Amino acid sequence: MTEDPGADRASTDEEVTAQNDGGTAEFAIALAALDNEPETPEEQVAAAEIATMPVEGSLIAVLRSLAGDDPTVTLVEVGGATEFQFRGVGFARVDPERASFRLRREIVSAAIRTGGAATSPLGADWVILKPVHWDRYAHDRAVSWWHLGLRLAAESGTAKGTGRT
Repeated sequence: MTEDPGADRASTDEEVTAQNDGGTAEFAIALAALDNEPETPEEQVAAAEIATMPVEGSLIAVLRSLAGDDPTVTLVEVGGATEFQFRGVGFARVDPERASFRLRREIVSAAIRTGGAATSPLGADWVILKPVHWDRYAHDRAVSWWHLGLRLAAESGTAKGTGRT
């Protein structure tokens, strides 16, 4: 018996549609195309459209939510910005216009090549995220850089405040 390679995919599309409060089949196809390599021209178009759709919330709201979910994170007001710290080590900072994340220099060097990212005056190990569009990609970068910054702050335990070393 030959397996139908589309059988698992159909099941996935149906599950996604059901979880999307009765969403359309097109939405399910687009979501599946984002998770897998788009195979058809229709999937490619649908994936491109959904990938650039705005996501809920804002950069600041996402970071505050992440901080609220983690009791090890403290918030400190620093010169009109809110700095997120782990045991006194700053790893993210947000002001009304942008967020900054303390990563590692080699990661910052790659990060500044992505949309809405730039070097930071906070130091060579910080990257600014100021996305032009608050879409899935900007959201993913913010959450990823948050978690990486937090992990690096937990590992370092030596630097304090803004992370200038």
